[in-house]
Amino acid sequence: MKGIDISQGSGGIDFHGLKRNGYDFVIARAGWGSSADQADPNFESYVRGALDAGLHVGSYWFIYARTIPEAQQNAVCFDQILKPFRGKIDFPVYIDYEYDSTRYYEKQTGNKETSAVATQMINVAALQMERLGWYTGVYLNPDYIQNHVDYDVLRRYTLWLAEWKNPGLMPSYQCGVWQYSGDTKIIDAQGGVDLNLCYQTDFSNVIRAGGFNGFTKDHAAGIEAAPEISVGGHGIYGRPIKILENGTWMFLD
Repeated sequence: MKGIDISQGSGGIDFHGLKRNGYDFVIARAGWGSSADQADPNFESYVRGALDAGLHVGSYWFIYARTIPEAQQNAVCFDQILKPFRGKIDFPVYIDYEYDSTRYYEKQTGNKETSAVATQMINVAALQMERLGWYTGVYLNPDYIQNHVDYDVLRRYTLWLAEWKNPGLMPSYQCGVWQYSGDTKIIDAQGGVDLNLCYQTDFSNVIRAGGFNGFTKDHAAGIEAAPEISVGGHGIYGRPIKILENGTWMFLD
């Protein structure tokens, strides 16, 4: 399956044209940071346009956080922006952590970001999204996987890999979606878009049958949605955590 990811800079998009030209999905930026006021101005129109054209839709939120509670608040805002589309978004929603996330942390705190800190930021935001019922993934590039996070903690989430190279080659890591090109011009978009290939072609079925993203669970499918109380595989700093009813968390040990 092939698709694009888009944000405000992508400008006007002919979603029906995308569908006619063989695109299957879009991943739209919902926003960034710890305020819902920082929603992408084009998010709602992009999602409605893509759904109307019969495309699969996913989303992402760019993390800017100085502390673990702020990372969690990023996820709360993400959920708030996504809520009108519960039961409609049938691709994963992604926690996006990049060099700008690291630069923001270091500038705001005056501290060097360690892999433990970056891993915590991503894991807590992703766990919060799972707690809120979303089928959650993480967006990372190979450098972050190798040098900036503890990927053993994060591999429990479906990976959206950012690795720009010839799509005739293979991505360096097993992933559900591979972003292989950035800021590319295509006929159906006014601005630049990123190009992607999806390797997990049953995302929509898994999400719908499992009751994720606001869909009604199909018990006959035998796919379990995220539990009401979720325990992270490695948790935080390698310690297991429990997600409480109010969306906060506590160590179990």
